[in-house]
Amino acid sequence: MERNRSYFILLLCAVLAALAQGSFFARSTLFGARPDLVLLLVVSAGLRIGYRRGAIIGFMVGVLFGFFSLEPSGAAALIYGLAGFLAGLVRNRTYPDEVVVPLETAVGATLVVFLLSYWILRALPLPTPASHMKLRLMGQLVLNLVFILPVHRLTGWILPPRRWDSFS
Repeated sequence: MERNRSYFILLLCAVLAALAQGSFFARSTLFGARPDLVLLLVVSAGLRIGYRRGAIIGFMVGVLFGFFSLEPSGAAALIYGLAGFLAGLVRNRTYPDEVVVPLETAVGATLVVFLLSYWILRALPLPTPASHMKLRLMGQLVLNLVFILPVHRLTGWILPPRRWDSFS
């Protein structure tokens, strides 16, 4: 029962992060990029709960984020599900509470999500500006690195480590 409540709170935080990302951070950019709080929440959850549950949470958060974004339907669910899965794989090979692990995982996830999003948008008949992509990617990396540690701390508060989590 407590675990279900934790997942509900995590999904509620994802909705709030998507709203903040679409409203407040839409105006404040660095080189045309804004922090991807939803991605950081998914990565942090994957580091906390493993690859299976991380992929499920990432997919669910991606479906929720698809309602708030202008991306094609299903693309966010696929991308965030993959990000949760990959972050969960990192969890199984490292200790996720070290400071460097969320930073490195956030950089890797930002690169993967940025490139996959760009590739999906290029495959669709939608206008995708290719100008200033390097600057936008650098801005996205810097902003995600600024926000990953507070988001990881919040996720650790929502999903505290349990005795059986080390074996899943």
